[in-house]
Amino acid sequence: MNFLDPVVHSTASVIRLIMCTALRPHQLHADCTLEGACGVASYALQRALTFRGRRATFVLGWHECDCGNGEECDVGLGHCWVETGGAIVDITARQFHRSAADVFVPSPAELRRYQPEARGTRGVSSARSWYRYRHSWMLTLFEPKTIDPLVIAALQLQDRDERARREP
Repeated sequence: MNFLDPVVHSTASVIRLIMCTALRPHQLHADCTLEGACGVASYALQRALTFRGRRATFVLGWHECDCGNGEECDVGLGHCWVETGGAIVDITARQFHRSAADVFVPSPAELRRYQPEARGTRGVSSARSWYRYRHSWMLTLFEPKTIDPLVIAALQLQDRDERARREP
């Protein structure tokens, strides 16, 4: 098991929850997999971690899948995630593995499934292009003026909840 900075883990949890709530009408499954929304969810997480003072990089790449029968396939699906503190943080991994944790950090053996192609602003730009053709209605979420208020509101709720837990 990989351990994350508690701030990273709690921030990833709250961003996943907010994204699941915001995108619920567009999800294909009753449980929130965020299928098709890895780009916007990862962008929101990268922005949130940056607001929290953590170095975080948006990554666009490929996720290698298995064939469902335990055999490896050469099939890769376009995917986005965040790298921070030397770890991959994937809040949309359930679209590939239904049993994945909400905040999924791949084990060393699972790292090979994550194949980066573009990082940072180049990755965001490439993801925007993909969304322009596949999910154009989500494209506005790739703009700081749209996503930042959502992220800031989520972080304020997280701060309020953490203060309430500490108070007697």
